[in-house]
Amino acid sequence: MKTKSKRIRIRWAGAALMTLVAVGLAGCVGAGPSPSPASTADTADTAGSAVSAGTESISPSLMATQTPQTPQTPQTAVSPTPSGVWKSIDWASLGAPSWAADPTQFQVFGWSRGYVGFSIKPNSGTGDTPIDPTVVSYYSPDGVNWKEGQTLDTAGAGTQGVLMEIRSVIEGPTGLLAVGWSGACGSEYLDGLWTSSDGIAWQPVNTQKAFGQNAIAIPRISGGSAGYVAVAYKGAGVWTSADGRVWQPVALDAPGFKNSKIDDGTAFSGGYVLAGTYGTPDCAVTTGPAPTLPPVTAAVWWSADAASWTRVSLPGAMSSSDGQSISVCRLSDRALMAIASKWNNTSQTSGQLAWVTTDGRTWKSVTLPAGISATNILSDGQRALVVLPVGDGQTVSHLSLQTFDDNYALVTLRQSGNQPSISYMGSPMSDGYGLVAVGPAGVVVTDGHQLWMGTPSAS
Repeated sequence: MKTKSKRIRIRWAGAALMTLVAVGLAGCVGAGPSPSPASTADTADTAGSAVSAGTESISPSLMATQTPQTPQTPQTAVSPTPSGVWKSIDWASLGAPSWAADPTQFQVFGWSRGYVGFSIKPNSGTGDTPIDPTVVSYYSPDGVNWKEGQTLDTAGAGTQGVLMEIRSVIEGPTGLLAVGWSGACGSEYLDGLWTSSDGIAWQPVNTQKAFGQNAIAIPRISGGSAGYVAVAYKGAGVWTSADGRVWQPVALDAPGFKNSKIDDGTAFSGGYVLAGTYGTPDCAVTTGPAPTLPPVTAAVWWSADAASWTRVSLPGAMSSSDGQSISVCRLSDRALMAIASKWNNTSQTSGQLAWVTTDGRTWKSVTLPAGISATNILSDGQRALVVLPVGDGQTVSHLSLQTFDDNYALVTLRQSGNQPSISYMGSPMSDGYGLVAVGPAGVVVTDGHQLWMGTPSAS
């Protein structure tokens, strides 16, 4: 029991550093349209105007306002979003979510059939005996009209009393997978999985049974219509799943992964994709000054069935001794973006490259402006939004919203109405997950006091 108590103290000690997680370690994850008959999102979309849903985070991180905004008259209904590339967003207040168990801790995520929300009430134990938090779920078809769903079974998911938030909600072939999380910076922990076919009823997945002891350090879980992918910290392990409940390890000792390190992974209509680097191993024992890092090259690995993997070169990716981190996220269930971030500690320089694909095997280079990472990309599986906070580091005056056109160039959305203003320092939700969601009715924002609906227009 002493080990468990020590683990809890380590996790909470890092909470003040959680903004670093949103900037550096988190990949873009989210929901994508399920191919099941229950899904309503099977209309074809263009690759440039599509994306995976709802859990991508904002960097720098956002959190609840300290001073509530003056409520407007809540709107009561919304229309389905227009087809094509969005051009503008009109904001309106939905009022305070008085139905939530704790509005200051309310998180929202979008998927092809609506929105889901969670309110977490942390609980504390005495001595070495943790008490699981209370997690209440909510659901809405339009982001406006909400109903309370199931209280999640945290004990069955193996949270061990330390769940801090729902990090993402991913839509895959059998429905939704909610990912619970705690920790900060280099001490991230997977603290619970729950599956749902409808966003209303949720069943726990025992993470210790699914992943073994490796479950304590899995910072990245993503997926799409082909299945789900989980990647352990520093590429220590990779797993795939067809239903979010039963997970199979990827044989990283196979010849195709020799001298490679996997950073991220996802799945979409084109199969499974892992992203990372390959090159010279750096496990040699050395003495004296720290050696120069061995040269490595960014690459992706593709598989149709998560059994046989093929390494795919990225055009323009060069072998380099600079530090590198590779992420891959869905711009839709039919399009992926890989982002390679590089840094040199000696020269204090950094840079990034980006590529897109519609099949996982053929990639083309695209231009992604500096300051945009996978953590800024949100989607519901149909279209992508790049969400950036604009403010002074304490209060966000507004959210900058951009989308991709058919050539993957960013288009800034015009915004009207009384826009949400969000403070983002000193909250348990300071990493920004679950504060902004893209769904079938538009963009929903929670600021800790009220909800906001951004209704899109194609004009």
